[in-house]
Amino acid sequence: MKRLLLLAAVAALGGLSAADAASAADPPPGAVISDSLGYVERVPDSAGIVEGKFDNVGGREVLVTTGTYGFHIYDVSDPESPQLLDTYQPPEILGANGYWQDEDMELDVHRKLIIGALDPRHTDVDQDSCPGIGTSGDFPPKVRNPKCKSGFYVISYADPEHLKQIGDLVQLPVGHTTSCIEDCNYVWTGGPARRTDLSYLGPFTPGARGDGRPIWVTNLKDPAHPRPIRSRSTSGAMTASPTTRTTSMSTARASRGSAAVAGSRATRRVAGGVTPRPTRSARRSRGTPSWWPAGASPAETTASLSRRRTSSTTRPGRPMDR
Repeated sequence: MKRLLLLAAVAALGGLSAADAASAADPPPGAVISDSLGYVERVPDSAGIVEGKFDNVGGREVLVTTGTYGFHIYDVSDPESPQLLDTYQPPEILGANGYWQDEDMELDVHRKLIIGALDPRHTDVDQDSCPGIGTSGDFPPKVRNPKCKSGFYVISYADPEHLKQIGDLVQLPVGHTTSCIEDCNYVWTGGPARRTDLSYLGPFTPGARGDGRPIWVTNLKDPAHPRPIRSRSTSGAMTASPTTRTTSMSTARASRGSAAVAGSRATRRVAGGVTPRPTRSARRSRGTPSWWPAGASPAETTASLSRRRTSSTTRPGRPMDR
């Protein structure tokens, strides 16, 4: 599957003649591009982009991007002419470019889900509770304010022309990045720093020792009913600097054994942020998920889920994962 949108990358492999490569447009002023790449053109209305990842949906090559605009999805079957299929800006966001920042957007390519983190530095529709347009400095008041929402969204792209949010914002006291664990059955969410209501995690010095990235792990086996299961304090072990230590993913895996005890206390402290666990009968039910697009067969998802335990460990959603 072709993963590149830059013509010169194809030229480097012998796919284009020198004349074809020379016909590419000049890059914008100030652009810095590797010698192995060549500028084609700028996609309209894509300013503020943070990240993009590729997938194949029903035989169609798609590119999912995130940025201050929320989420865009493109048909890139023709790399020279990407076609915008749909956009989505969550309802909690004020303005067309108020989203922040989703540095580590994840794609669950098996279930066709976007997992996008919401940083408290976004522009919130509730300006009384979370005042401020945009960000100001590295640690504006929004980072400390418990009333500034953070967490992550789950958005289905199973129908690329109709992005659909699954459930509500999963509210957590963290939200700079959300990363997949074990094929997105679990996700961990962290950063950007300590809120004022997290004193129970231990002492910290603002901007220094202990003011690191508290980690919340969420069970995402049922995307419609995510369950935060544990928090981990970084007090005394990390500083705010991203160049220092990070909590190992193995810690998140190991935490599953004690999640019932440790998670119950931690998640109760997240006001309004825990989605009630579905009933036992609901958990036993099978069939097409309510969020799956009408008329589409869930066979791909069912088969993918059954293969997960024996599939490759390559991280889902990475541009060169297959």
